[in-house]
Amino acid sequence: MAATLPLALIAISYMVPQELENPSQWRRRAPVWIPCAVVILFLSWRVLALHDPGAGATYWGGSPQTVFWSLGRALLKYLTLFIWPVGLSVDHSYGAFVASSGPFSPWTSIVSWFVVIAGLFQSWRWLRRGNLRMALMLPLFIVFLSPVLQVFPHPERFAERFMYLPLTALLIGLGAILIFFDKKIPGSRTPGTVILLLLLTLLSRARLDDWKGPYPLWSSAVASQPECARAWFGLAEAARDRGWNTQAVSDLGNTIAILEPIERDRLQQGYYLQALQIRAGLLASIGGEQNLRLANEHLKGLLQQKDTDGSDVSRQETPWRESLKVRERLGDTEGARSAARVLVELPDVHDSTRLEAILYLAATSSDDERDRYIKDARDIAMRIGGRASARVAYQEGMLALEQERHEDALVHFDEALTGLDEKGRRSSARYRKAETLLKLGRTSKARLTLETLLSDDPAHLPSRLSLGELLLASRETDAAI
Repeated sequence: MAATLPLALIAISYMVPQELENPSQWRRRAPVWIPCAVVILFLSWRVLALHDPGAGATYWGGSPQTVFWSLGRALLKYLTLFIWPVGLSVDHSYGAFVASSGPFSPWTSIVSWFVVIAGLFQSWRWLRRGNLRMALMLPLFIVFLSPVLQVFPHPERFAERFMYLPLTALLIGLGAILIFFDKKIPGSRTPGTVILLLLLTLLSRARLDDWKGPYPLWSSAVASQPECARAWFGLAEAARDRGWNTQAVSDLGNTIAILEPIERDRLQQGYYLQALQIRAGLLASIGGEQNLRLANEHLKGLLQQKDTDGSDVSRQETPWRESLKVRERLGDTEGARSAARVLVELPDVHDSTRLEAILYLAATSSDDERDRYIKDARDIAMRIGGRASARVAYQEGMLALEQERHEDALVHFDEALTGLDEKGRRSSARYRKAETLLKLGRTSKARLTLETLLSDDPAHLPSRLSLGELLLASRETDAAI
């Protein structure tokens, strides 16, 4: 739709009070006309350069001819949404607007074009009379709506939300009507404005209904065009919005299956990369070894791709971060360490992500490398500020506990507790502190720490089990039960 905005700017420039009578006046407008023309040509070329802009969608009715005969009906249908939205229940499935198969099938196909042509003729008459606002209303409406009228096919068919930009053209005409009546009948602008606001309120109500139904829209799109990758991707996103992650995984699998074997343009490559990344994330969230292995395969494939701008996906942070998590859950320590090293070395990585990668490397390294990684982690934590230093201290405590340096571990956990305020991380640090106290033989302090932890976080199961064992060891059987 952005390509229509310069056209609108050019059209609005006609609404100046004086006429352009000589070439010097036209030259003064060159700073507006020339950039707009360049933008229009460039954006049009970008669209036309895509060999499959609809990502597999077919024309309305199956051919450009049927699209033409459907356009007039679609224009009038969109006008109806604006003129009479009372009781509107927007159905934007494929059955909501059946494409024409010819000028007389249905008969409204040719009639609608007569109505559109009559409207354009009236706009020309208004232009001859100098009523520029009314003259611009219908042509601008058509220009704004043109990107969604299937001249370039796409899987969505008819939806009320496509009206938002064209609505501005109709509001110009409404403003002109209000001005006309205010001149003829002084004071009529107020009730006219109230009626206009009521109309727009009803249209907003229809908008809310429109956003309730993306799943039926994409379900019908898939049923009508099962080979359209964009339709399957939209269905997956609608399923995700409803929390149906398993269904979304299946739908994204269809998107990948359609796009993987073909030579993809930039638009298709974008959908393909998104499908791989989103499906990998969903599989990882569902869990299970088989799902994790499939997620790992998706991420490996993603890292071998080029992004839509031609850059390597392997230079991006997010795929490597997700790959680190998945490989760690699969028990592939070397693979996870490899991903962590890449995150440390990549130039465009958030400090928080780099810190997590360094802490993982510290936890899985030998003693000689561990100190170096911890030092690097502390430097980054100082740069980040906030809770970052506490997270490093917690990791140091875990490493000291693993090496049975219990006094050092206790110091690090106390340091971590001064900065951790997230419930989960803080509970873990307090539990590890209690575990360290037990190993040091300070049973009473460990018990007090566990009781305090459970009073703040009753759902922390490891603490409840440890406290139960302590109570049993103290022969407090009833309390332990």
